[in-house]
Amino acid sequence: MTEIRIVRDVLNQDDFEKQYEYYAFRESMSSRFRREIQKRTRKWSILNLITTLMPVLTWLPKYQLSYIMNDAVAGATIAILNIPQAMAYAALSGVPAVVGLYTSFFPPLLYMLFGTSRHISLGMFAVIALMTGTVESRLRSTDTHEHAIPSGTALADMESVQIITTLTLAIGLVLAVMALLQVHFVSAYLSDQLIAGFTSGAVFHVLWSQIPKIFAVKLPREHGIFKLIKIAYHFLGQLHNTNITSLIVSVACIVFLHLSKSYLNPIAAKYCPLPVPFELIVVIITTVLSNVLDFHGKHNVAVVGEIPTGFPAPHMPKWDRFNEVLPDAIIIAIVIYAVSFSVAKLFARKHQYPLNAAQEIRAISLTQILASFMSCHPACASLSRSAINSQLGTHTQVSAIVSSSIIFALFMWIGPLVEKLPLCVLASIIVVALKPMFMQLKDLPKLYRTSKVDFLIFLVSFLGTVLWDVSQGLTIALAFTLLTVIARIQYPKTLQVAEVSDTELYRDSRKFIHACENPAVVTFRFEAPLLFINVDVFKAQVTRIRNCDSSRSFFVVDCTAMPTIDKMGVDALIEASEDLRQRDIRCLIAGANEEVLSMLMACGAHAFIPRNSCFASVHDAVVYANSECRVGVETV
Repeated sequence: MTEIRIVRDVLNQDDFEKQYEYYAFRESMSSRFRREIQKRTRKWSILNLITTLMPVLTWLPKYQLSYIMNDAVAGATIAILNIPQAMAYAALSGVPAVVGLYTSFFPPLLYMLFGTSRHISLGMFAVIALMTGTVESRLRSTDTHEHAIPSGTALADMESVQIITTLTLAIGLVLAVMALLQVHFVSAYLSDQLIAGFTSGAVFHVLWSQIPKIFAVKLPREHGIFKLIKIAYHFLGQLHNTNITSLIVSVACIVFLHLSKSYLNPIAAKYCPLPVPFELIVVIITTVLSNVLDFHGKHNVAVVGEIPTGFPAPHMPKWDRFNEVLPDAIIIAIVIYAVSFSVAKLFARKHQYPLNAAQEIRAISLTQILASFMSCHPACASLSRSAINSQLGTHTQVSAIVSSSIIFALFMWIGPLVEKLPLCVLASIIVVALKPMFMQLKDLPKLYRTSKVDFLIFLVSFLGTVLWDVSQGLTIALAFTLLTVIARIQYPKTLQVAEVSDTELYRDSRKFIHACENPAVVTFRFEAPLLFINVDVFKAQVTRIRNCDSSRSFFVVDCTAMPTIDKMGVDALIEASEDLRQRDIRCLIAGANEEVLSMLMACGAHAFIPRNSCFASVHDAVVYANSECRVGVETV
């Protein structure tokens, strides 16, 4: 066994800094400001500015022809799988299917220019489509969704499209402000458990938004708390109006897709690395049947309707509706960035390449802003599509060019072929696509055993979303998550530690049998920053320990788990030290980092806690205390 043997003198903080020549670098504010200006001036030369804002100019000239096969296959596969989902999620948002196709064409190409991830695929995403659809439903002046383009009406003139494109622009501008102010750190508070609980709750809203389409019944718009219960109540009252043909087609599609994905896909994967596009197969078959059997004319089955061919004309979003969509845009922008960046990080780690966080938020912002002028829905990265890029060995975002080219051909020339596609088929595709998000609920028991706090974050996020609505649920979840962070700082873990059997390692004395309590020294560890919000806890714990055992001569404050301290924290430390001194107990500081020591000095704490009472490590403090006790005994 490898051994550690170190023999040295006991070192207080002064001895440690003198012996090992500590150099405290102090830079004036003006010098630091000049250095930052010079650094940023060098960094933001014209060429650097252009290549930073458009990373494609860096990697595209170095593109290798050997990459083309993998990129092309991945792009084509994503396009084939994306076409039915894009149309389905557009219907979920309450806009014509062609908007989903535009969103699968423009944003991937724009992200290719500005983004730094090689694998993420921007486009339609179920949760964002639901949140967008909620905004569209609330602000729309009529009670009917505009899934089809009315005869003689331009797409850009439809109210639903105007709401969606204005929302897309607002989201882009919110992200731009976040990028300028460097406040994208807010997304760090959207933990994995919060996102999982939120998406699991959103699944129920997505599901209930599709059930009326499967049964072909019309329900009034509902908003506010217990929204799903109200929808279920109205749905039960409309069951007698079910369109049997729509229901039969939907059930057949759901059963086929479920069985295919659960049982046929694993078998097919053994022989072919490419996923089978079962959704596209369903779309083709049901479109043919709808044309042959005239589902719309004879059986009153709602269909996609007209898909305009040709390149969409740019148009300006409605600025007069900007203030209406802004509150929702802020929430959706945070979700889009959090989801997209987490997906980008996942594959950057997997494939070991750098990711520029600042450029990512700029890329997503520019993508939303520019896409809003082309009748696009808010775009978000999809884990499933990005995973296909990863699995098929994509090297660059050239795969986006291939994917967008196929979708371009669809809305330019092929669109009219799917105009008879039943809307209930798109609803069925969405329902089956929700399964992975439903399965997140299986992780709850494991999460409960692992971390009660993370379990509560998941549960609050899930219940807030299910019982209220998606935006409100996310707000509740974010507020609760912040409260857990504050609570863990305000009520931190404190414990008495003791040396474990001459190892010089100090651990919780209650949990280690061989942790030997020192009869002369109490060692107290405070495992949090010592700030204004928890100074009362610190003082209360010091008082409690002092009252429990006032026979000891030294009280060591173990600061190894204390990353920082503020003015009130220093005052609390001084107050505790003075209180102990009045009872003939000397307070020692051990293992404090440079920031804590600097704050103690700045606040004049060394007038009460001398520098020779601060030690480089806990063991130095304890050994010093033991030696002082022996000297005291010998003197007596």
